Amino acid sequence: RTRRRGGPAEEAGVVSGQSLMRKLAGSFERTNRALAASGIDVRHSGTTACTLQMAGDELIVANVGDSRAVIGRLEPGGKQGQLLVRDLSLDHKPDSDAEHRRITRSGGRVQPMHVPGHGFVGPARVWDRSQRFGLATSRAFGDTTHSPANGGQVIAEPDVTIHRLTEHDRYVVLATDGVWDVLSSHEAVAIAAHHGSDIKAATDAIAKEAKRRWELTSPVRDDITAVVMRIDPLSPRRKDESAEPRG
Repeated sequence: RTRRRGGPAEEAGVVSGQSLMRKLAGSFERTNRALAASGIDVRHSGTTACTLQMAGDELIVANVGDSRAVIGRLEPGGKQGQLLVRDLSLDHKPDSDAEHRRITRSGGRVQPMHVPGHGFVGPARVWDRSQRFGLATSRAFGDTTHSPANGGQVIAEPDVTIHRLTEHDRYVVLATDGVWDVLSSHEAVAIAAHHGSDIKAATDAIAKEAKRRWELTSPVRDDITAVVMRIDPLSPRRKDESAEPRG
């Protein structure tokens, strides 16, 4: 559970959102370099990353890959409990307009797997120079077979965004594509809201529902990981107190 401060991040010792954006982008680059130098074989393995940090009343989201962060807010003037849901990050899929353009302009190839006798099967993938290995996300840590050096154009550069919190924001959900492949952003936030302040129950419920839906449609399932954060509203008095200068 997170209680937000009552104003922009201007107090001594509180890092600004813009400063955090720069730091996060740099940390992703350093992490990817460290992974490549670690001795771990990451030619055909890697990971996505979706991180969230708070600076005052700002949420800074950095994302690489197809994990996602979403936020749910109570609709001002709407029905009691009605939620508006907004994605805080962009899924890095090879066939999204921006990613497809970036990859193909740099000489990479994007298309689904081709199975003889069946044609193209499954999601769009980024292919390495040998055209033997395809990856279904366009940004990741590791997966060096698909790196620009190997003709694949899979990079670890994050998209970093800032969301200014309002008094109506209530829930943030971060999850991997094993959740988002079978649940919509709105469904995940609605499950979280159903459990109120019990964020452990909310997290478990999202993961269990994703697992159930995978089992209905497929003999396998993708990685299922979810984190829920509940944002407590501040009373007017508390807002005033938190905005006071600190000695």
